[in-house]
Amino acid sequence: VCVLVVSAARAAFCFEIVKSAMHVHSCYSDGKYCPKEGANHLKDNVKAIFFTDHSDCFTDAAYNHDQTKWFNPHYHPEVNCYSCYQEAVNRLQSSSLVSIAGIETTVGDGTLCHIGTIGTIQPPLLTGYGYTPTDRAQIMSILHREGDILIANHLHHCPQWEEALGDFDGIEFFNDAEPDLLVEAVKRDNYAHNRDLALAAWSSGWRGFVVAGADYHRKLSGVFGEVATYLFPDTISRENIIAALKEGRSIAAYDLDIREINIYPSHTTQIFEKGIEFVTGEVRILKNRMFAPTTNEIRSYRDGVLMQTYELKFQKSSGGYDYYTFRVPLLVEPVEHSFVFEIPNHLITSPYFVQLPNAR
Repeated sequence: VCVLVVSAARAAFCFEIVKSAMHVHSCYSDGKYCPKEGANHLKDNVKAIFFTDHSDCFTDAAYNHDQTKWFNPHYHPEVNCYSCYQEAVNRLQSSSLVSIAGIETTVGDGTLCHIGTIGTIQPPLLTGYGYTPTDRAQIMSILHREGDILIANHLHHCPQWEEALGDFDGIEFFNDAEPDLLVEAVKRDNYAHNRDLALAAWSSGWRGFVVAGADYHRKLSGVFGEVATYLFPDTISRENIIAALKEGRSIAAYDLDIREINIYPSHTTQIFEKGIEFVTGEVRILKNRMFAPTTNEIRSYRDGVLMQTYELKFQKSSGGYDYYTFRVPLLVEPVEHSFVFEIPNHLITSPYFVQLPNAR
């Protein structure tokens, strides 16, 4: 869908709404399905799939190769062949699906300190267990030299990296859909924890984006909820979708579909001539989910601080979904401000950076 937006401060432009599955594993690391089979389970629901298999599986080191074979009952004979993995993902590319081969940079030492790494154009430099979480700065320096986009995956599992969130390009939300993580999800509100970490970073000037990571390993993934990242490229192509992610044109969603939206978030400052603009749209929320109860409010944060709560306007119920519209303001001033919108437990946007013209 191409959405036409007209603003007094700029010419009309259009963009695509691309529902994406991020943080997807395959048989090349510890996923059950090889890329083609995994895509067959997902492609009817999404327009883009980001595969991010574990970096420590792409190595000739016998230790990692054998460990992966032991850990993964669906072991692939070429599990340590990075070029084979790239080729398998690239073959999925079609007019209706964009497939992207990233990696999940997996740090050793028995931790879950992982970095979603997108845009990799060469075999990953980080393999095996030679690094520990205390090497984070060095790890990120290597990956940034590769030109990669770096996402803090399931940060609630790596508290030692929380204070360094500002060094990442983005943060992952809603990574609790795997059955073995549900116990922890019930005990601790990981969504609120990650939201508060992101808000604190945004209040300090961070321009990072959000994604929703399914951590998809098998068909059962997501049985307790659908996790999706919405991206807003100018047109649908691999290059434009990655560029949209890098620019922060993203919204993280759980059991929620974005049907319409008129202005996308972006870490590039958006200039408006008027002192107030409205972000409007329509969403549908899946009803009766135990772990993400339906809400009828949308919250607005300015520079990381809660500003106002607005009502979602109920439209109808159909097919197990409740449909809502929303209209929330961007208060535009001579000084740049960031705005983030949240439907608690269902949606959080990347920041909108806005400013009046001729002020910078």
